[in-house]
Amino acid sequence: MNFFSTGATSDLDYDSLNYPINEDSQRCRDFVEYLWRDYSEFADKNFLSDAKNHFHQRFWEMYLSVTFLHRGYKVIKTPDESPDVCIQMKGKKIWIEAVAPGPGTGLDQIPMPEFGKANWVPTDQIALRYLNVLNTKFHKYQTYVKKEIVGSSDIFVIAINCNKVPHAYFGSSLPYHVQALLPIGPPNVIFDVKTDSIVKTGYSFKDSVVKNSGSKVEKRAFTDPKYSGISAVMNAIHEVAGYTMNQENLGVDFDFLHNPLSINALGTDTIPWAQNRYVIDDQLFKI
Repeated sequence: MNFFSTGATSDLDYDSLNYPINEDSQRCRDFVEYLWRDYSEFADKNFLSDAKNHFHQRFWEMYLSVTFLHRGYKVIKTPDESPDVCIQMKGKKIWIEAVAPGPGTGLDQIPMPEFGKANWVPTDQIALRYLNVLNTKFHKYQTYVKKEIVGSSDIFVIAINCNKVPHAYFGSSLPYHVQALLPIGPPNVIFDVKTDSIVKTGYSFKDSVVKNSGSKVEKRAFTDPKYSGISAVMNAIHEVAGYTMNQENLGVDFDFLHNPLSINALGTDTIPWAQNRYVIDDQLFKI
């Protein structure tokens, strides 16, 4: 059975690949089918039908699993009500909950950038999208634990693909998931006007963002023991076209922020091929 099929859909990305009009879209379609051949045995019963209406979200789940498969990890099939990906490694389970948020709704919805014009990046609104994802998936994590799907010693990772979050896919000097989960603000520079030189560079302290309603939302989850069950949050920026261009290097954009308070740490050598960020003695390090 192929990934793509005829029938009613409501997703423009799915339609554009199902009926390719040029070589680029055909390559993307072929890449999706290539991933599907390895992923089909892990897919839940509603995967293909749901992909017709939520293509990017389902593609992201599939891409995650195949990335770890091709990089030599043991991926195991999981029940439908469990997290999206499960890896068996050194006697432990690593659960990965995949999520691909959009621009949001209501007053805090992130506007699309106007191409050809200078745009102010709505950093606070982007942070709110990440915080919303964190809390939604944290509640799901608690449900998994309560149902004994995720064990007390299992590793739990939230994998966010931000490609459908306006502005976020362009990235930042400090990734947005880091800015959302730690009390870190915009970059700053200390400049000595007498010597006309930069003395020090760094990031400002910022532990909250304000919604348009006026309510304040803290952004220091990874300094709060409440979230100690979350081992790490991973961020990625590409969608199907970006991954097609990098199909020889699966997971090229995976960026993990490890929770310094995690009760089940992911480990420094678990995913060495990805970008890994750690907080040690209140300092952020990149490996």
